[in-house]
Amino acid sequence: MLALPPAVLDLLRLRAGSKANLALEGGRLILVPKTQPECTIDESLTHCDESLPADDEDRAWLEAKPVGNELL
Repeated sequence: MLALPPAVLDLLRLRAGSKANLALEGGRLILVPKTQPECTIDESLTHCDESLPADDEDRAWLEAKPVGNELL
């Protein structure tokens, strides 16, 4: 556990509970944020169970009218 000022967390794009690697080099502590591996939309969708019913939030989003320049 490491306490950092909010400004440093913002610079490193970290938040409470984020994971990072720490190293000691030449008497300095080096902190390297761990990043989530990027995946494609197809890879993300493999984790979805399409057999589950849509909840109220999903239905509201799917039934909403366009509010900008969406192409439907």
